[in-house]
Amino acid sequence: MGNVGKLIALFTNHDDDVYCFRKELIEGLIDEGYELLISCPNGEKLELMKDIRFKYIDTQIDRRGTNVITDFKLFVNYYKLLKKHRPDVILTYTAKPNIYAGIAASVLKIPYISNVTGLGSVIKKKGFTKRFILYLFLKII
Repeated sequence: MGNVGKLIALFTNHDDDVYCFRKELIEGLIDEGYELLISCPNGEKLELMKDIRFKYIDTQIDRRGTNVITDFKLFVNYYKLLKKHRPDVILTYTAKPNIYAGIAASVLKIPYISNVTGLGSVIKKKGFTKRFILYLFLKII
């Protein structure tokens, strides 16, 4: 197993995403010798994965919010997290992790793979906010 010690970071905005949609991927990567770091808000679904060996970081995300200061704090949090752990690659799921972890990864020159699982509530917005967020989506992914 040539992957021992290689760290993959997985970022998403909900514990349900980890358990319901990524559990088998996580187990498969661990079986291949990778270490896993998961960043998402804490929730009951993570308790169902307590027997799986991964590092966990509780990351608070206002999933539907558009507060620039709150989102900037999320970006700074991701930047610090990535700088500290220096994963070999980052997998991002859902809008805010795709955008903010993607920007932080770019700045730190860490490879990342963004997975677009939907545009979320941004598609219902109008004006500058919608245009800006869609621009970020296209720029990052």
